[in-house]
Amino acid sequence: MKQKLTPLDLHTIITPLKESLKDQPRLQNIYDNANNARTITLKFHTMEILIESGIRIHPTTFVSERNKIPGGFVMKLRKHLRNRKLVGVKQNGFDRIVTFDFGDYLLVCEFFAAVGT
Repeated sequence: MKQKLTPLDLHTIITPLKESLKDQPRLQNIYDNANNARTITLKFHTMEILIESGIRIHPTTFVSERNKIPGGFVMKLRKHLRNRKLVGVKQNGFDRIVTFDFGDYLLVCEFFAAVGT
């Protein structure tokens, strides 16, 4: 099993993701995973994006078990990002960093997890 994303892997994921997200009007909600505190899900109108801190990012149709009461980080994200229009998604250069641009706010995701964690 792959332990980390390379910059090329991330580019391969982000390129079609940008096209899919172009027609999404607004971020509807943000959820955290009940089984993994490092995982959040961004819910748009017709798709969801799963982000596991430092490990992976991809669109998903699988609805994982969500916490009934979201954690502090997700509550902060909801406060600032819920119902915001997504302006763009980009990979910063050829780094393992993805930026979701919501106009006034940026959600920056880094995929630098150590191997074996």
